[in-house]
Amino acid sequence: MTSAHPEILFVAFSTPPLTPASTEPECAARAREFNNWLTGEFVDGETNLVAYPLFEILAGDDSSRRDYNCLRAEYTGEDPEDSHPNHDANVVVAENFTEWLKGLVF
Repeated sequence: MTSAHPEILFVAFSTPPLTPASTEPECAARAREFNNWLTGEFVDGETNLVAYPLFEILAGDDSSRRDYNCLRAEYTGEDPEDSHPNHDANVVVAENFTEWLKGLVF
């Protein structure tokens, strides 16, 4: 598909992580594995396909914490089962994505 439209830059996004209350550790680990595949092997060798690591930006990466592979505690809202990133997460993602995208096109 991407080779049929070399003039277009296709941007894929990994999924955001779920809160620890909304998933099991094994499922959260698979979500990270999918993120790593999408942002690595899936886009390798493609000239007009990139993947933004949304999961990586929002997920906890300390294996000793409850939010490992899940939405970081500081990015959750009041409801522990609501996996929508909060305002702080949205600001971080917006700033990060803007810089990441600028790096691709400039």
